[in-house]
Amino acid sequence: MCGNVETERRDLGDIVMKEMTDREVIKHLRNYVKSNHGLFSWSTDACGYDQHIKFVKYRNKYFKGDIDFNEFILGYVDKLEKEKQNG
Repeated sequence: MCGNVETERRDLGDIVMKEMTDREVIKHLRNYVKSNHGLFSWSTDACGYDQHIKFVKYRNKYFKGDIDFNEFILGYVDKLEKEKQNG
């Protein structure tokens, strides 16, 4: 994962994706839940492969459909912030 580096690049053939740090993901997701987005849009599409997979694994383990998905995303953001605080 790229939580301790400012930027990490992954070469995917002709596509080079910038991997977001946890801090960047937190900011991105807070803005995402405030935006008008499609029902089937991926909240972590812009975050890079590793961050996207990290979120998908968390979602698969913990999301049961019992709360609004935006609330679930904000819960994930809170988890990332706590991890950053605890080092």
